[in-house]
Amino acid sequence: MSRFSFCRADSSGPKHMNLKLTRAKLESLTQDLIDRTVPPCKACLKDAGVSTSEVDEVHFPPCLNRYTKNMRVCICVCIHE
Repeated sequence: MSRFSFCRADSSGPKHMNLKLTRAKLESLTQDLIDRTVPPCKACLKDAGVSTSEVDEVHFPPCLNRYTKNMRVCICVCIHE
């Protein structure tokens, strides 16, 4: 069960979403957003003049450390492509 911060509020107060959300469902809902991170990642490497063979590690902010799909895509683009 996931409890998200309130999505909206009305005169009676905040409204919360309480629902079961599997990792697979979250990834399917956000796949288009994840796909859109690939071109900026490639552009960043190109702008920096760095090839993927020169990338040894990728650092993520703490908020992304729990979102493994985004990490896998970034690592595939930056290191394994």
